[in-house]
Amino acid sequence: MGDDKCMPAWTAVCANHKEPWEFFCKEHQECLCRSCLEEHKSHPYLLLEDAKAASVDILKENIRTLEDSQKQIQLNVAWLQDARSQVASDRAKLREQLAQLFDEVQETLALEKKAFLASVDDEKEKSLTLLESHLSEVQEKKGELARLITKANELVEKEISAKDFMDCYSWVMGKMLRIDINVPQCHAARHELERTVIGQLKRDSQAAVRNVSKSIRDKLLRMPVRVTAPKPASSFTLKPPLPQRSVKSTTFKPSTSQTSDFLLDPNTAHCNISISEDRLSCQWVAHPLTRPPHPERFRLHPQVLCSQGLSTGEHTWQVEVGGTRRWEVGVTCKSRDQAWVDSCISWALRWDGRQLQAFEGHKRYFNSKLRTINRAPTLLRLHLHFSQKTELSFYTSEDDLLHTFTIKTSGPVFPGFYLEESSVKIKKLDFQKH
Repeated sequence: MGDDKCMPAWTAVCANHKEPWEFFCKEHQECLCRSCLEEHKSHPYLLLEDAKAASVDILKENIRTLEDSQKQIQLNVAWLQDARSQVASDRAKLREQLAQLFDEVQETLALEKKAFLASVDDEKEKSLTLLESHLSEVQEKKGELARLITKANELVEKEISAKDFMDCYSWVMGKMLRIDINVPQCHAARHELERTVIGQLKRDSQAAVRNVSKSIRDKLLRMPVRVTAPKPASSFTLKPPLPQRSVKSTTFKPSTSQTSDFLLDPNTAHCNISISEDRLSCQWVAHPLTRPPHPERFRLHPQVLCSQGLSTGEHTWQVEVGGTRRWEVGVTCKSRDQAWVDSCISWALRWDGRQLQAFEGHKRYFNSKLRTINRAPTLLRLHLHFSQKTELSFYTSEDDLLHTFTIKTSGPVFPGFYLEESSVKIKKLDFQKH
């Protein structure tokens, strides 16, 4: 850091009055002797030793904040280094798959093979270049934090006069408040062909060369898996020098009075829905399962409900969803003696492979938040509040509100799921993290 050696000069007495320093003006952030105090009588001030003690506390707290940020940056450095290796390994594997595939077909595929390999190599270099750029940026921030923390610790531990300390303290605090401690986010996409796809393409004839190329390209575009760098556990805020100012938090959290644990009901499960032994997860299967007849079993739609019905109070639960074909997460209800077999999930969020939509029965809803979602969410939190106006709300894992239904119930409300080439898992809520 270019200005590390520009700390203020230390003087034992006031240059104007030749008197020792005894006070500290909070308004002008400067030390005062008794004669100087006459000019600052209308300003808030402290005894110099008291100002030093308060400033040491602020400095120590800011040091702890910087150290926490330093740890988070180290996590990101480790992730970036690992991602750099993973991207190289992943692209090498993809290159090998494509090379093997094109080597097994006629020479008519030679030009296509060259184009694909060049594309993979070019994309790999771009990804590695981006990761290297982010790694350099984060490592530079790590170095800046380390040097600033060292300077601050030296100031705290050094036995110097209060005046000298306060002069140096203002400089250090200025550096702390100006340093950028935010950790940039970085993403790396994985691409890999499935074995079944490779086998299918091997059996394609020479006449289908162009179709094979298009099929490969389409499948690669439909199968990205995003790998996201770890996010900071919290936002890091440094305290300013005396006087201190309070900072209010604006993080939104949905209110919750009861965390609800649910189990899937095998008696409602469609024959293309497989349920785990603990009844906390299920997935769509291509071949129908053999199940005994039951009056509440879904027969038309690949759906399943939870066994617990809700009718009063507030309830919150969380689900993890996977698959990109189609899934729905929501609730439904029925009147007495009504069967489930012909019904769809009554109030639900639906992912159809391209966009996230809200449905009440067959009625579709849009809002500005849903329109911004272009990738299937993997974690959803649902909050159901029974009152004169019963509401069902959907939140992201970051507690961002996606949609709220005002629902009219005709009986107990049951959480439920619709799955096509997808899966779902009921997760235990941990409010320590939210």
